[in-house]
Amino acid sequence: MMWRWSFLLLLLLLRHWALGKPSPDAGPHGQDRVHHGTPLSEAPHDDAHGNFQYDHEAFLGRDVAKEFDKLSPEESQARLGRIVDRMDLAGDSDGWVSLAELRAWIAHTQQRHIR
Repeated sequence: MMWRWSFLLLLLLLRHWALGKPSPDAGPHGQDRVHHGTPLSEAPHDDAHGNFQYDHEAFLGRDVAKEFDKLSPEESQARLGRIVDRMDLAGDSDGWVSLAELRAWIAHTQQRHIR
């Protein structure tokens, strides 16, 4: 009889654990998942429609983005090619930038503004 109560208690605890849902803002240790430090760009961010200026500044950094705005399309494309070569970190030098490499580059760009 005692094992039935133990089993029932175990089932109730498992049900409670399985149905427990963490807050969407909570990280693995209850931390906020959003970095509230320096923004990637001063331009407004709009996921629904996209914002070229925001993406431009987040990818290149504010200062470099201003330089790129003044370049000819040919020079801009050549410089972006060199940046892509620098982003291709994984040592594979395959000419393709993985999602992890892109995230690392944006984090690196943001860190330049913090320092």
